Amino acid sequence: MYALEGNFSVLPKELSRKEVADMLGIKTRQLQVYLNLVRLFLPEFEDFTHPGTGELNRFATLTEWHIEALMKVRRRVKKVGFLQTRIELARGEKL
Repeated sequence: MYALEGNFSVLPKELSRKEVADMLGIKTRQLQVYLNLVRLFLPEFEDFTHPGTGELNRFATLTEWHIEALMKVRRRVKKVGFLQTRIELARGEKL
């Protein structure tokens, strides 16, 4: 039996925007709207803001780790609407 030594990290699986949109039950265009929202308020999406323009970074990659937060946003938008969700995120409220 071999002993493993050292630090190992597990990298999350990268997902296409189409794959994530399908998981959320939305179109890719709607996913862009959600990404534009969450990049402003959730730290795990800060890479989605382009450093030069301040707009949505189309080169940022989604991973499995982003799914849960996007699902929470999706559920909240369905429940109270996009504008109210944006207000709650801006206030720092948990979804």
